[in-house]
Amino acid sequence: MYFTIHLKQFINVKTNEFPFDSQESALIDKLFESLDISKLYWLHGYIQSMIRAKQENTPQSQEQQAMQARSLIPGIHPKMKSLITVLYGTQSGNSRKVASQLFRQLESLGHSARLCDLADFKCREIKSERLIFLVISTQGEGQPPLAAEEFYEYLHGTHVPPLTDLSFAVLSLGDKSYFNYCKTGADVDLRLEQLGAKRLIPRSDCDLDFKKPSEQWINVVIQ
Repeated sequence: MYFTIHLKQFINVKTNEFPFDSQESALIDKLFESLDISKLYWLHGYIQSMIRAKQENTPQSQEQQAMQARSLIPGIHPKMKSLITVLYGTQSGNSRKVASQLFRQLESLGHSARLCDLADFKCREIKSERLIFLVISTQGEGQPPLAAEEFYEYLHGTHVPPLTDLSFAVLSLGDKSYFNYCKTGADVDLRLEQLGAKRLIPRSDCDLDFKKPSEQWINVVIQ
């Protein structure tokens, strides 16, 4: 009953107020213990769709709707205690703008998330991360922005551990007039895969006119 016991503790309800009987609780435990974080997020979206469909056919009070919305927050599950980390590496500020937009949308959907400049990110803590969305630019002929140099070097060094518990997605900003267009994002995307991390969606590369493609990437991420 690992899931259901911790769920009761999180939502702070009495046992007789818990909506699942013992058989349902056992089924929930069996299901959630078998899923990795990417499958849990997919299931989260599926449940949202089911609830929206039922809401359209069932009149509800505002209080009932609010209770349902709160129940969808993924942080209630022990496997999803860790925050979604939105990282950005920027020189001109564009990556920060996109990352901030994603961060705000995640928060508005009830997700637990943090926004972090790669300059402030402690590289060795990546082994503790479970879900990272990374927005990063490329400077000149393929170099990472100054703020991301330490992270880039650490990731390509010999001391980085396997990252088999990490899921990720990368958005890369660049300039097509340079030969090594979006190289930093491509390098990081490939290296994370080599280290065993799970790519949630394909990397997206954006030219100078990045607004529309970056918004499309965000929309895919939050589905």
